[in-house]
Amino acid sequence: MAHRVFVIEDQIEEAAVAAAFEADAARWPDPEAHLELVGLAQNHTDAFDQLESLEASSDGLPDAIVLDDYLPDGDSTASRMIQIMRWLLSRARKAETPLESRPRAVLWSSCEPNIVYTFCALGGLQYQLKKDLRGQEIPVAAIWRALAGQRWRPQPFPNERDLTLDMREALPYLKHGWTQKRTALHLGLGERGLSGFVAKVKEMPRAPGPLSPDYPANDAGALRVLAESGWVWVPHRLHDQMPAGMPFPLVIDPAAHLEDLPPRPHIPEAYIHRWSQ
Repeated sequence: MAHRVFVIEDQIEEAAVAAAFEADAARWPDPEAHLELVGLAQNHTDAFDQLESLEASSDGLPDAIVLDDYLPDGDSTASRMIQIMRWLLSRARKAETPLESRPRAVLWSSCEPNIVYTFCALGGLQYQLKKDLRGQEIPVAAIWRALAGQRWRPQPFPNERDLTLDMREALPYLKHGWTQKRTALHLGLGERGLSGFVAKVKEMPRAPGPLSPDYPANDAGALRVLAESGWVWVPHRLHDQMPAGMPFPLVIDPAAHLEDLPPRPHIPEAYIHRWSQ
């Protein structure tokens, strides 16, 4: 049985997706290693209608979902990734569907790393930058990586030994402009809870030395070094849209993020491998 794929994107035609899937299937000796388009939505309202119909069908929700972040909304466009991923997460939790059995989501858009991580925190697996594909191409390789259970990794990948858990949790608030004192009190750490934050960052391998103009002498400099070292988080402005019980926390947990999901059946051998840091 083919892997069922649902696409949410407004600038690609159904025929182009079907042709790409047919061309891809011809590459693999296993006839079951095949992607099948089960729906194409060009706005978020249509996406929800089609997903609800698929959910109610005998086959249920698709094996993979490809979605763009910005979709048509009247005369303009609007970010809809969080809304769609929240819907998928709520359905999975209501049905008590384990993480490995949920639709494998691919974000096919142009986003900063923190937005890609937000997608992953809500249950997404793969990201494909749109400008890396031409014209009517569809991110077939990213779909297969998601079906294989591979997670998107920020590059470089952060080292969990760089920061304590308390410091890690503070990143979105410090980036938002909060002081260490306000952040520490908000997180229940006490006034001195983040007192060693900048000193810890100065010790990191990627931190510029004291003679460099980029030396992390304050919170802003430390956050810049951390971003360059692969640390990603859900931006503070989006915290109120994040539901409880997400698969990942608000700030990346490097150890947990290295854990891939089990592959679905009939994955081409080219996509069965573990990512290295």
